[in-house]
Amino acid sequence: QILFGTTKGVYKQDVSSKKMIPDPVFKKYLGLENHIRLLKPDNQNNIWYVSGENTGKMSKQKNGSFKIEELPFRKLRYIYVPGFENIQTTNSGDVFFGTQEGLIHYSAIKNKKYETKYKAVISEVKCIFPKDSLLFSSRYDVLPNKTGSVNDKFSTVLSYANNALHFSFASLCFDDADATKYEYWLEGFEPTWSDYSLQTEKEYTNLPENEYVFHVRAKNMYDVVSEEAVFKFEVLPPWYRTFWAYLFYFALYSIVIYLIVRYQKFVAERQRLQLIENQERELLRSRAELNEQKLTLEQENMAIVRENLQTTINLKNAKVASNTVNLIHLNEILLSIKELIAQIDKKNEPNVNFSLLTKINKLIDHELQGDKHWNEFEEIFNQLHDNFMQRLKSSYPELTPRDMRLCAYLRMNFNTKEIAPLLGISVRGVEDTRYRIRKKLQLPSDTNITEFILNF
Repeated sequence: QILFGTTKGVYKQDVSSKKMIPDPVFKKYLGLENHIRLLKPDNQNNIWYVSGENTGKMSKQKNGSFKIEELPFRKLRYIYVPGFENIQTTNSGDVFFGTQEGLIHYSAIKNKKYETKYKAVISEVKCIFPKDSLLFSSRYDVLPNKTGSVNDKFSTVLSYANNALHFSFASLCFDDADATKYEYWLEGFEPTWSDYSLQTEKEYTNLPENEYVFHVRAKNMYDVVSEEAVFKFEVLPPWYRTFWAYLFYFALYSIVIYLIVRYQKFVAERQRLQLIENQERELLRSRAELNEQKLTLEQENMAIVRENLQTTINLKNAKVASNTVNLIHLNEILLSIKELIAQIDKKNEPNVNFSLLTKINKLIDHELQGDKHWNEFEEIFNQLHDNFMQRLKSSYPELTPRDMRLCAYLRMNFNTKEIAPLLGISVRGVEDTRYRIRKKLQLPSDTNITEFILNF
């Protein structure tokens, strides 16, 4: 049958519709996504093909299906002359491929194990800073013990200044080593494996402090994945993130907190003392204001009391003065009556009852010398003049009641003429009494008795 290799798989012409349709057999095994560059049958019912960059063989099975085989031909990738792909088969089963490097012979008799296990190795580990600082090299170490498994990992402790590393790795599969791809994973820094690439070196810079495990594995041209190689290392934290630094920070933080608390307590205590001082000052001010108000009130009360006392004194003075005036007037009347009785002549007035006049005269003398009005006068006088009579009597006990009366009238600043009718004696009698009182008071001759009595 006639088949057409296209960029979208293998096509053939439909007999009924005369249209080009995908061949169902090749569609099943080769798909419709690859560029079918060559199809070549041999005498052993095998179909050789070049699909994209892959070369393979479709071997027909007893049940009519096909087996795809591509692993032995992976070396042919990228070495065909584009547009001139050529595959020649022989009756003996030998196959020749025309490439840029000449004819390549394939013999199916020689059986080769393409899925043989092999190892990936970490060839070198260097610190980028300082430059060319070698940490590990596979040339100086036994590979199985250093790059075998996670349990047999090499451990290195690095300072934070050496947190930039360069890894070089390789594969121990030598079939077309340039086609071997690698994937890697820095555990502790990256979440998962990288994509496969032809890159055989990897650098990491500015790695934070942590424990790391660098994993690398290879995939050869036959898509066989190698055993994993690992390298474990630890990057120490910088000095300012070490345990002792954190301990120092904690101590410093504790000291700062302690100082802040002490300062706050100091401020609070100072504020409390200031508040107490302000309260005491306010209390003192309030007390002063209260005392001032109290003093003012007391002064007002004292003024009222003084005013009341003065009113009382004035009333009593007025009463004493009135009583004294009345007494003077009464005594003057009695004296006048007494003088009139003395002027009656017994010879010229034979009808007059002289015994009755004598009784009247005695009654007048008794009234002039009586104490009826004097007791009331003395009580009021002592109240007005701070117990003058008692003090004077205590200081000069030899004074008679008449002397005390005269001194009281002198205290009231009465003159001799005003005192005479009060005592019921003449003005001459008053002067004689004053003279006797001076002697009892033992006053010098140049001392005014009235001034003495007023200041006593």
